[in-house]
Amino acid sequence: MAFIILLLAVLLSASSLALAEIQPSPEACDAAGVITLIRVVRTGWQTASVLGSSTSINCGIDVRVDGIVVRTGSTIWNGDYWFLYVPVVSGSHVRTCMGLSCSDVVPVPTYVPQPIGPPGFISAHESNLTIKGTVVQLFGVNEQTAFIYAMIASGLWGYPDPNSYWGRNALFPAGPDGRIPGVSNVDSLWREYFRYFLHYNQVAGDPDNPRTNVLRIWVADDTWFPDGTYLTYKTYPVAFWNIFDRMAYWADRAGVYLVPVLGHYASDEDHSFFDRQSTHYAHQVELVSAIMDRYNWNARIAMWDLWNEPDIGHDAYWASVGGIDGFKAWVGGYIADVKPHSSNHLVTMGIGGSTTFPGVPPWSWRYHFFYNDIPGLDVSNHHTYSTAEDQYLIDFETDWHQALCKPHYESEFGYNLWDPGNNSLGYGYWPWYANHTRTAGWPAISTMVFLNNSKGPYADYPYLGPLPPYPFTFKPYGLEEPMG
Repeated sequence: MAFIILLLAVLLSASSLALAEIQPSPEACDAAGVITLIRVVRTGWQTASVLGSSTSINCGIDVRVDGIVVRTGSTIWNGDYWFLYVPVVSGSHVRTCMGLSCSDVVPVPTYVPQPIGPPGFISAHESNLTIKGTVVQLFGVNEQTAFIYAMIASGLWGYPDPNSYWGRNALFPAGPDGRIPGVSNVDSLWREYFRYFLHYNQVAGDPDNPRTNVLRIWVADDTWFPDGTYLTYKTYPVAFWNIFDRMAYWADRAGVYLVPVLGHYASDEDHSFFDRQSTHYAHQVELVSAIMDRYNWNARIAMWDLWNEPDIGHDAYWASVGGIDGFKAWVGGYIADVKPHSSNHLVTMGIGGSTTFPGVPPWSWRYHFFYNDIPGLDVSNHHTYSTAEDQYLIDFETDWHQALCKPHYESEFGYNLWDPGNNSLGYGYWPWYANHTRTAGWPAISTMVFLNNSKGPYADYPYLGPLPPYPFTFKPYGLEEPMG
């Protein structure tokens, strides 16, 4: 995992007002300022978001639809502006004006409704996640090693003494290198693993410690060795599917959705996974397509995370293939190659949000769009490790999620403060962030860990006591009741 520390507090002014409340300041407004950018995103049959940039701060600006002023507001500290839910119709043309400067006239894009999944599946509606038309929120945690160790313990990776790896994981009972006792096979691993969620959902539930209903879990990590999961799937298909099947079964029994992470490569030594003509990439597409085919009708999959942090640690490579254009070409091509196998699930990608990526803009709506304005990417994504606790940080980002008209998943977050007295990672659970993002309506967030890092742990983590039994439920997702 890369550590992306967004020191947002130094980038923004001290004001905590949302954009709509910021009033123009004639004294500060530069009469010679010009509008340098306009972007229009269709967000509904009769609405659009309008965003842009200018050379003036705190200047009055208006939105004109077919020549008529429909909204007024102000630029902000960096000259940016944005307006949500601007009234439009098909065929409308939009421009923004600030003093004597007006933007280009931009046609309103065609509205394309987001597809709705089968009953019981998570779908996207504008910037929300929904089930059967009802808005839902996901809160969860990350698990980087449990599935990998399950393959090793099953004797599929050739490690000596594989049985010694049973029960190893990143979370329970205490991370980052935990081991669940009493585990000796795949079924007992996942049965005991998800019992911890039953416990935490009994003791959690306040705004700082929401109940957990999603697990983002690595099922492939080519940093261990390239094509490791692919070779397991090809060489030992029965054993591989058993690991995945039992994980999905016990997650369902615990009421936990899954976001499987289908790719990750942290080393800067090999970029062939990002080359759509390479053998590694072909293997990746074959593996992901097979997984999507098998679980396309399993509603316990919340969405697929196609790759974790492809933007982190590969700056020189991405610069060599066109920077963000090359990056988006790879992401868009990857989605196009696998999405036909996932008609019932959303896809996302775990964007680290690198601030050193070639050409990356500063923190702004342009930064959010830079990484997430990609055709076929159903759910926008970002990772935040910071210490800044100011409401405007949440408010601005909430606006940008709505402006892009995609549900957002902050798939990693943590309070990033090095304090070896708390834990060895340098980051930990962040109650303020969990509370304020969910209060703002963010569709999905996942803490990286439950560990304390000066702000307190999640709930009563680490819990070392007896675990509750599973409630009896029948969920007809094609996964049979285990024997014994």
